Amino acid sequence: MNENGFQKRAQRVEELRKKKIEELKKQRADAKLKGVIISAADGDRDKKFAQKFLVKDLPHPFKNVKQFEALMSVPLGKDWNTIQSHKRLIQPEVLTKAGTIIKPLKYKKEIPLQTIEALV
Repeated sequence: MNENGFQKRAQRVEELRKKKIEELKKQRADAKLKGVIISAADGDRDKKFAQKFLVKDLPHPFKNVKQFEALMSVPLGKDWNTIQSHKRLIQPEVLTKAGTIIKPLKYKKEIPLQTIEALV
């Protein structure tokens, strides 16, 4: 094939490619919206990324999902709460002085069922 024939073929391929791109652009949901690009990616990627941050089991003190979601929906930051309520929200339940030695729990093989139920 000579150089002239190669150039014509390359030009035809380029024109077909441009036509195909224009057709695909017209099929998009944001084709008529100037300056707007709607993400065409489905949510599977986002769900997969967020999966590691989701809670699989209900944490200990909560009796049902509604209680847990209610607590998680409350913001803890200083920007949304007063200083007093922010301090109360972030204060730990157990206070110890710095350097205090905390003895470990002792394991007992036979614990009465009533005691276990009271703890849970």
